[in-house]
Amino acid sequence: MSGGDGMRMLEVLKKRSRGQAIVEFAVVLPLLLVLVMGIIDFGLIMQQYLTLNHSVREGARMASVGGSAADVTSRVEEILAVRWTSAEVSVNVTETDKGSYKESVVTAQAPVAFLTPLGAFVEGLIPNWQAHASASFRVE
Repeated sequence: MSGGDGMRMLEVLKKRSRGQAIVEFAVVLPLLLVLVMGIIDFGLIMQQYLTLNHSVREGARMASVGGSAADVTSRVEEILAVRWTSAEVSVNVTETDKGSYKESVVTAQAPVAFLTPLGAFVEGLIPNWQAHASASFRVE
């Protein structure tokens, strides 16, 4: 084998190696994209859930210190206006008698929005998913 044959063999191996890398990238890319989209959507869903939870907690606290149901509903919707319109949000304010004390309970429901088109690729993701949150405080 002469020096020229060895160089040609090396060039053939480099071309095969490049082709192999492209095929491996094509196989791994969809999995990587699904993973990244899942991480993005999970973070967004957690942000929406925490916002909903914070709003009902603040509403329940406001109701427990004497706020009217209309004021509490307005305050919860004001907090949730960062993410949802008031038409998308359902807020319920009740006062429950627990015998020796009363308890203010605020519940809210809002649709969860996905940022990425992950639902089109993964079966089982519900397109009209609703987040629920509830909080209660003892009436002072």
